Amino acid sequence: MAKIKVKIQRSREMASRPADVFSLLADVPDSVSHFPDVDSLTPEAGGYRWTMKATAVAGIQVQTIYACRYHLDADELSVRWEPIRGVGNGQVHGSWNIEPSARGSRVDLVTEFEIELNLPFLLRGPAKPFVRGELGRLIDDYLENLVATLEGGDGRLRSPR
Repeated sequence: MAKIKVKIQRSREMASRPADVFSLLADVPDSVSHFPDVDSLTPEAGGYRWTMKATAVAGIQVQTIYACRYHLDADELSVRWEPIRGVGNGQVHGSWNIEPSARGSRVDLVTEFEIELNLPFLLRGPAKPFVRGELGRLIDDYLENLVATLEGGDGRLRSPR
């Protein structure tokens, strides 16, 4: 079993009011509708279970499943999440912080992701850079989709509910 940990930090500015950014990010199903490769999002123990689409790593099918509880703070313009233990093969925690900026808003995302994958020994070394790169790509696409919606377009990839 390979355990892979990845931490990602990203920031974006957008032409949208901080309250509008918070409103979208605090609506977890709507926010997640902007995230690529999500197979399903379902309620789970006071939070949500994420089931990602399966991908192939060196010919081996890999699917990530995890669940998080979300904590919303409208006064601080922040959204935090923590793992619901015992669900799936991943654990994720992190936060969104939103601040006013000259353009409208600045969002800062910090997330830490840990996944356990049943991989052959020889694939464990190359798996970490692959997972880091893939997760970084997904998060960058997610942020661009959110910005598209918050700036008047629609970056949703699926219906939020």
